[in-house]
Amino acid sequence: MNKYIVLLALATCSLGVSVSGINTIHFGFLIIGGLLGAILEFLRPKDKKLINFLLLYLSPFLLSLLVSLPVNLFLKSKFHYFELDIIGRVVMLIASTFTIISIHTLILNNKVSFRTILKIYYFSCIIMVLSALWQALDYHTSFPISFPFETRTNVHGSNNVSLDKRITGLAQEPSYLAPFLNEFLIFTVLLVKNKIVRWGAIILGVILLFFTFSPSSYTSFLILLAIFIFYKVNKIYLVFIIPIIFLIISFLTFGNIEAFTYYNDRISGVGDSGRFKIIVDALNLFFNDTNFFRLLFGNGFKTFQIISTSTEIAYYRITSNNLFIDVLFECGIMGLSLLIYFFLYLFKLVIKIKDRNLQLVSILLFVNLLLASFYRADFTTLKFFIIIYMIFYITNYYKTIKI
Repeated sequence: MNKYIVLLALATCSLGVSVSGINTIHFGFLIIGGLLGAILEFLRPKDKKLINFLLLYLSPFLLSLLVSLPVNLFLKSKFHYFELDIIGRVVMLIASTFTIISIHTLILNNKVSFRTILKIYYFSCIIMVLSALWQALDYHTSFPISFPFETRTNVHGSNNVSLDKRITGLAQEPSYLAPFLNEFLIFTVLLVKNKIVRWGAIILGVILLFFTFSPSSYTSFLILLAIFIFYKVNKIYLVFIIPIIFLIISFLTFGNIEAFTYYNDRISGVGDSGRFKIIVDALNLFFNDTNFFRLLFGNGFKTFQIISTSTEIAYYRITSNNLFIDVLFECGIMGLSLLIYFFLYLFKLVIKIKDRNLQLVSILLFVNLLLASFYRADFTTLKFFIIIYMIFYITNYYKTIKI
């Protein structure tokens, strides 16, 4: 029974960033599957490699939960710790961890293949893509069925464009949708064998990505595309491709295309954005603190949630939407160092993969995850866990993988 609950949690993974109400479908499967998995895993032999890998990833958060938070409760602080609620994040970390362990056990026991896991996650991306397509058809055609969900579709940050609504799909905003669109494109190239279907899916994904009007979406896609071209194209052709790319970029920058005017305005005006202000304020609060313990170990587990209780912050936020800023604030310099070490370790694993195609897929997944971490701080989600697990599995078992 737990097998099907775990796989349903994976299949609904994209709903974790969805609008309120729909996301509870995923969280229900995740929590039930994760907690059942936690009980069952104590009765099974463990893969020490995976356990050590997950512990390395979890180390900054365990440090902030078990060391930083308890000590900070007794230190003089500008934050109201009595308003802190950590239960939800603790449950999410436990559920995501044991869901991954359960998936790994299913694969090792030949109850499900790694390719099936990839397909199920791909299905999760397809759910988000179809919802974005539905929303795009509603906004830009006379599609008879209206998209019924309220998301953050407003275009902001520029006075030089007359763009209408942005595409989000079931995600709460375009930047939540972007990583799924990129992964949809990656897995389409990897898993879809029919050329017509593959190219149709790729074109659809790129069109939907365009209509997000999201600087983070555009930037991450262009970086991933550059990596893909570098891997797949004969190096001699790069002599011709690079000048063409520069010409295209120049056209997009200076041409009369509002989407790219908006992109240029958002990038050039990043210092005036609300997200940038949150990051600056968080850094000022952190580095202006004279307590040496807090500089090393942070303010404690999930304390970004109570940053607004400081007299220096006049707005309410529970995250900076930047993984590294959140970790620095909550886990300190030690926690951030552990996180950076984990990403470096992950990259080291990727470049050791012998199979060139699997290495390319792993690099694309790694880079997409890393880029998304600069505008999404969803480190407790199954989405984050499953991507790092895929890289782990490909690295350690690439000889047995049949795609």
